[in-house]
Amino acid sequence: GKHEIVSITCLTPINENATELNHIFFTTIPIVKYIWWPLRHLGKQFIHQDLGVFNKLKRGLETKPTLMLLGEPDMQARWYHELKRQWDLSQQNKTVFVNPVKAQTLHWIT
Repeated sequence: GKHEIVSITCLTPINENATELNHIFFTTIPIVKYIWWPLRHLGKQFIHQDLGVFNKLKRGLETKPTLMLLGEPDMQARWYHELKRQWDLSQQNKTVFVNPVKAQTLHWIT
């Protein structure tokens, strides 16, 4: 198309109980600069809804259920768990850590 819209939300684990959320939005659609403040307010509401869901998920994960991570939307979570597992193994065995994640491009729509 003629214009671009980029919206990225990144979740970064800080420790066992905290995760940092960063959201970036960019567009080349000219009218957005005139309606930015209402859009920003709506975006914050949307993110707060997501935070509510994440808090519910956190409470559910306290019981240590078996995770079902499927397909490309869950790939980053699968990478995280595999990286953590491999790091722990390398520390326990006093071996060099080898990154198990291979470069790839993910495609999915939410």
